[in-house]
Amino acid sequence: MAESIITSVSGQTAFSRPHGDSSSDFLPAQVPLNVRGRRFVLDRETLNHLPDALLNTMFPGGLMPLARGYDSYAYGGYEEPELTWVDFDPDMLEYVLQAYGQALGIDLLAASQPAPDAWPNYSSDGHRSPLVVLREELDYFVVPASGRTHGDISSVAGFSLDMAKTRCGELLAEDDSVFEPLERTMQRNLDNIIEQQLIDMLCLAGFPRDARWGCRRVEPSKTSVSSLLTVPLDESADHARAVAAQKLLLFYKKPARKCWWEGEDVNAGDSDHKINLKLWCRRTWTLELVLV
Repeated sequence: MAESIITSVSGQTAFSRPHGDSSSDFLPAQVPLNVRGRRFVLDRETLNHLPDALLNTMFPGGLMPLARGYDSYAYGGYEEPELTWVDFDPDMLEYVLQAYGQALGIDLLAASQPAPDAWPNYSSDGHRSPLVVLREELDYFVVPASGRTHGDISSVAGFSLDMAKTRCGELLAEDDSVFEPLERTMQRNLDNIIEQQLIDMLCLAGFPRDARWGCRRVEPSKTSVSSLLTVPLDESADHARAVAAQKLLLFYKKPARKCWWEGEDVNAGDSDHKINLKLWCRRTWTLELVLV
């Protein structure tokens, strides 16, 4: 086990795209998705250029299952293909599409069936805008100070462990600072040079020092909080920023992951009715660069 509580975790295998970064001809021109009850229609180029961290979560079996059942008419656009269920937060997908749309100068959410000439141009021959994508997967564990896990877990009648988990999820979702949790952990560990370099690199690349997550949501029926932030890569002529940009280019198609644990005492009640809990959090960051 590593000496520091901040540890690296084994990287995910890069998301398998049938033809690398090019068009996936096995997919229909437009792919309709049912994302937890919300309908999205993505053209295959946009789908193929989503960050690996998202694609691995949205399509754990890869993109090939999306092509099953399409006939020649569906490929030609004459038949409405069947909606594919995706277990992913729709607000987070919308946030990513808005970031892509800003980089491309179009609105990817304006119409569910855009005209072919309005599809995004991801040509590798032209200039492509680099976006830095940072995702946090936070799994949390609640331990009542009373030690009780069934029935009332405190002196407050009717307050169960499930209610404590829900309340802790709300508190974590409200704490939307990107760097403060890592900085808190760094203060408790003297060997924090790598973590400080990571923060400095991200700030030079375009992240504000007081950055807030662009989208942060509690996962339904889970003790988990997912967060995402996309920032256009700062490509200014400043030497320090240019060096940071060169380092981040190494994360193109090669997402890097960082994991650490932290624990804190939490009052899930109020000043008059305290509900003392120990809250343990396992945070995993996934950093990657995408070109749109």
